[in-house]
This record gives sequence, C-alpha cells and structure tokens, in this order.
Amino acid sequence: MKARVAGDPLPQRRPACFFDPRHGLSVADVPYAPMGGAERQVPACALDAERVRALDVPAGKIVVTGNVKFDVTPPQDPAVTGRIRAWARGRRVFVAGSTHEGEEAAVLDAWNELDPRPLLVIAPRRPERFDEVLRWLGARGTAVRRSSEEGARDVVLLDSVGELASVFAAADVAFIGGTLVPAGGHNPIEAWAHGVPTVFGPHVSNMRASAEAGVAAGAAIVVPAAADLAPVLRSLLSDDAARHVRSAAAANLVARHRGAARETARAVLALRKSA
Repeated sequence: MKARVAGDPLPQRRPACFFDPRHGLSVADVPYAPMGGAERQVPACALDAERVRALDVPAGKIVVTGNVKFDVTPPQDPAVTGRIRAWARGRRVFVAGSTHEGEEAAVLDAWNELDPRPLLVIAPRRPERFDEVLRWLGARGTAVRRSSEEGARDVVLLDSVGELASVFAAADVAFIGGTLVPAGGHNPIEAWAHGVPTVFGPHVSNMRASAEAGVAAGAAIVVPAAADLAPVLRSLLSDDAARHVRSAAAANLVARHRGAARETARAVLALRKSA
C-alpha cells in the first residue's frame, strides 16, 4: 500500500489503494480500520510513516520510499511557455497556481503593491471557477484576458487544464494555492522542477513533507498571512542574484529526491516474489 495520511484525526481516514501479492493493485473506499493486514506500507516520508504506524501497522511492514511526484517530468508545451513570455514583454512573470476562493484577492492585492509589476498569471484550481474569477478581476478594473485569447494584458487567467506546468516554465516566482486558505495546499514540485522558487501560506497539511523540504533547501518561502505576500514577492523579484540562488536550489531539490518510484516498484516486486 502506497500511503500518505493527512494530519486529520486518524479515525476519520479512509485508506484507498491496496496491493495484494495474489491479486495486484486494487482501489476501495472504506471506513477507518487498522491497516496491519496489508503486506507492505510504503509511505512517502517519515511523518507519513509515523501516522501509518499509528494505524496499527507493524514497523517491519513499513518502508519509506519517498514521494513519487519528484520522479514525474512535468509536461511542457513550448507554445504555451512562449505565449506567456511574449505577453510578459520583458517583464518578470509571477504565477499563482491552483488558487482557491479568497486567494485571488490576496494575490491581486500583493501584485498591485509591486513596482514594477510583473505579468501575473492566475490559474484557479477548479475549472468551474474560471468565469467567476474572470468577472471578479474585471470588476476590480484589472486588464485581464483569458489565456485562450490573444492581445496585450497585465493579468492572464489560465482557462485550460493541463497547461500549468508549461506556464511554470516561464515563471520567475510562483505562489502555490490552497495554502492561504485551509485547503491543505497543492503540489509545488512542478514549479521546482522548472527551477521556480515558490511562496505559500501556512496551510500545507496535504504537502507538509514537501513544504518542509522546500523551505529547508531554500526553494520555498512560507508567509504567515496574505499581508506578508507582497514584501516577499518584492524581495524575490527585485534581487536577481538571490532569486537565481533559490531557483538553483529548487532544481537541485527535485534532482536529489528522484528515485521514489524505483524504490516503490522494488517494494512491490519483492512482495510478488515472496507470494
């Protein structure tokens, strides 16, 4: 079983993905139950291992293999990346990825405090919010266009699915959504893989191990509240040398953590051989 257990009260967890050496991989949505019957647990980090152990799993069945998301090469469409750079017209590029309701306001307020202002790309987490966010930005008097439209703009609303990684490839700095509101945060690794330093808020329960690794490596900065976003962005965007150091740290972090998929596969194959 590949495990990530969030920091919610453990009795509410619903383990979903199981590997049985006789039948292979299966998926089930079940109520909480002790998970010691699984042949092997392969959590992504030591924190997840502790949480899995608390679910009555013997220590001998737990193998920490790392986060397989570090092994994923983010897709990149050069045409998408090129359009973002063209729209920037020599400006820096600030990408706010996977934003939730309330975070667009924080991002826009911070962007309005910057001088010079970078090109701002906002990518709402849920496609059904695209129209809502576009109307809200327009009501704020923002020169915004959808990414599917042509023409000059100061703010781009990414109105497509699957192109965020290509947008990160054009970014100088990125904000990771779901972290200024209690949503738990989303994957920062796609940005780091492109050497993009990231900023996120305090709500990182879904990505805690990655967030801590990013901060320790210098690839990420945590802001306690929305009001702290503008000063951090100003510092990152105005100091090229410091930003380049963080950019290199982000790329190196991803390179150092590769190999989790291989280790997970080895753990699974070992079970098949012993079956």
